[in-house]
Amino acid sequence: MNNIVKFYSNKSGNFPYMLSRIRSFSLEEMESIHDYIQWLFPLTEPSLYNPDAPLLTSEDISALSKLPLISEVFLSVKQFMSFLSETKHIWINTTDHNHLRVTRMLHCLVLLNQTNEAKIKLDMIINMIPEEYLPQMKIPISFWEDAVAIK
Repeated sequence: MNNIVKFYSNKSGNFPYMLSRIRSFSLEEMESIHDYIQWLFPLTEPSLYNPDAPLLTSEDISALSKLPLISEVFLSVKQFMSFLSETKHIWINTTDHNHLRVTRMLHCLVLLNQTNEAKIKLDMIINMIPEEYLPQMKIPISFWEDAVAIK
């Protein structure tokens, strides 16, 4: 069993946090801890910020795309979306690491064959942004659209 599948199965392994621990993170922890997001939303390419993060393999994609593990991924998405909603004052209208986190989450969903879910989440995120801040958020939004391959 690969590390990311163990992680999402909440089995012990060589990773910095158990999934159950991340689920209990406060908003402050979610904002200030930087090495968990690559575990919640793994990609097929290495992270520049966390070289120890797992890479999503075709076996991982197959396992995570099915019940019950996809449900766990969706819980991670729900947790992160709640974080975004509660911390809009931090990431809207500024260059922020949370913009990269959003891109990662959306791209991970697409890799897991959840493109429609990624598009729904993208719409929800854009709707979090007050209209007057949309011009300043144009560049991050374009990255998010690229992550779900819509233009």
